[in-house]
Amino acid sequence: MAAIARRLLFQSVCKHRAVPAVSGLYSQKYTTAAQQKTVSRARYGGRNTVTLITGDGVGPEILQHVQDIFRYAGAPIDFETVEVNATTTNPKIMEGALLSVQRNGVALKGNIETKIDDPTFRSMNVQLRTSLNLWANVVWCKSIPGVKCRHQDVDVILIRENTEGEYHLWNMRMFQVSRPQQFDVLVMPNLYGNILSNIAAGLVGGSGVVPGMNIGDHYAIFEPGTRNSGRSLKGMNIANPVGMLLASCDLLDYLGHHAQGTLIREAIMAVVSNPEHQTPDLGGQATTTEVIQAIIDDIKPRTSR
Repeated sequence: MAAIARRLLFQSVCKHRAVPAVSGLYSQKYTTAAQQKTVSRARYGGRNTVTLITGDGVGPEILQHVQDIFRYAGAPIDFETVEVNATTTNPKIMEGALLSVQRNGVALKGNIETKIDDPTFRSMNVQLRTSLNLWANVVWCKSIPGVKCRHQDVDVILIRENTEGEYHLWNMRMFQVSRPQQFDVLVMPNLYGNILSNIAAGLVGGSGVVPGMNIGDHYAIFEPGTRNSGRSLKGMNIANPVGMLLASCDLLDYLGHHAQGTLIREAIMAVVSNPEHQTPDLGGQATTTEVIQAIIDDIKPRTSR
């Protein structure tokens, strides 16, 4: 029943895209790369141009790692980089970012910090979502084998209304229970979904392992599943890249490049399930670059001819 609910919900959210149920986020089990027989043709000679919005904190450095992994995996993606972060004050830069997403149809994005201590500051995350009418936020929180957490076998998709809806305090007892495994899919208005997504992320390893997406009728933006930019980790080479990498796999699925998306996703799961390749947030000692290199080393033998 859970697998059917996931498929139906995703198909309704992304009704403008023909994404099969075997895609990583939308199936109860992973499909191996060997089972993926074809890669759909995209624009520009089989390649897609994707807007890359840098964001704050560790966003720019992890997005560079994404590009490296895409290259080794043979993902047919060209990135159009737009530097937008919390210090961006020129409205033309934001206008350029919006035009880029409208032109390309899809973006991969680092988290942009919101200056909560400045009442005049307008959230650029909200501006992107409302301007592009990205009405649904989808976050998948799934336990990863080998990652030690209080709860195991958590597997829940949270779908949040993204552009309007109620925004007031709420009793959170529903999710603060002894068995979060009882939930398969949660569909919620804006604030509730925001809070629960962060709670659910904590149940499966934290903000570093959860992917997210923002979907509308015409455009989509993929990003980590929580709003943590990792500012304190910038330049330290210890940030967990898994959430952003999984979001990039969902981006590939969205564009129809299922073989490459599955290839990268399998490599991520094989690597992060090994305690030797876990970053400090998961209790390990691996650096970001060590995790990335391990993923590349897993991919290489399966792409060589």
